[in-house]
Order: sequence, then C-alpha cells, then structure tokens
Amino acid sequence: MSIVSAIAQEVSKRGGTMIIRIKQDLRAAGKDATGRLINETKGDTTVNGNVVLFEGKAPGHYEFVDKGRRAGATPPPIKAINAWIKQKGLDLNAYAVAKSIGEKGIKATNIYSDNVEKFIKDMDLTEGVRSEIIKDIKQ
Repeated sequence: MSIVSAIAQEVSKRGGTMIIRIKQDLRAAGKDATGRLINETKGDTTVNGNVVLFEGKAPGHYEFVDKGRRAGATPPPIKAINAWIKQKGLDLNAYAVAKSIGEKGIKATNIYSDNVEKFIKDMDLTEGVRSEIIKDIKQ
C-alpha cells in the first residue's frame, strides 16, 4: 500500500468517526425533528494524485444549527418551520414561530465546528497548518 493510500484510509476512517459523532451530538441536542439534518450529513474521501481530501456535506440549514441565528435576522422559511411543526406534532402557527426566530435568534450549538476542529487536531497536523484550518472553519 502506498503512503497516499494509507493516509487516505486513515483520513476516511477518522472522517467517518467525525460524521458519526456529529450525528450523535445532533440527536443529543434534540436537533433531529425531521431527520433531514442527520440523514443528509455525510462525508467522502477523495484522492487526486498526492492530495487527500475529506469533504463533509450537510443540508444548507446546518449553518444555523451550528452557528446559530442572530436576533433581528430575516426569519427562516415558513415551509421549513411547517415541516418542523408537523414532525413534532405541535399546534403552532408557523408564521409566528418564524417571526419569533427572526426577532430572538437561535443559540449556536457548535456541533459541526467543534467536531471538525477535533478531527483536524486528531490528524496530528503541524501547529501552523492546524491553526490556519481552524481559523477558516470558525469564520
């Protein structure tokens, strides 16, 4: 086995572990109402020459779960709120819920960013490379 193949195998293994942890953390935080966030959070390892890449994929709204939503922001789409209300079996007005989220915001969970940071640290990169990657994901 070549060194690149060995690295790709290790990156894939650790990336898969990271995805499992993200899904576990989402469930523990109660962020599994419709199941979409958990079901569509995936990862894939690719090799291009000597470059090994692990790419995480998640639905667009993962960012609001991870980083939160600031108070005073544009309310979320009513369609998404309706799906959440239906899945939870609640008797709520979707417009009122969306308006409230827009006004009050949503607290950040940092589930994705914390797990990605741990993945990077576990890969035992040099401190300079590690800090640059972590700085990028925190933006």
